[in-house]
Amino acid sequence: MIFRGFLFVLSIFLIVYLFPREGKFRYEFQKGKPWLHEDLIAPFSFPIYKPENELLAERDSILKEFKPYFKYDSTVVIEELENFKKEFNAR
Repeated sequence: MIFRGFLFVLSIFLIVYLFPREGKFRYEFQKGKPWLHEDLIAPFSFPIYKPENELLAERDSILKEFKPYFKYDSTVVIEELENFKKEFNAR
């Protein structure tokens, strides 16, 4: 009975000892090469810190390439004219 208990404890110890301590990364990658697999998404959010001059350069380039577009809605004109008339008559 003691021998079986000893074997049980020994087998548990071996299993725990040989079990990997951390998960393995299942993708292969090389520095400087494009990512070859499907998207890899982190399960948490993390900040990406950039120098202030790099942020300003990115903002400037975005503003230079930005082309706004507008959608004309004729009902807004009618509503605002009615609001203006109400405000004008109230004074």
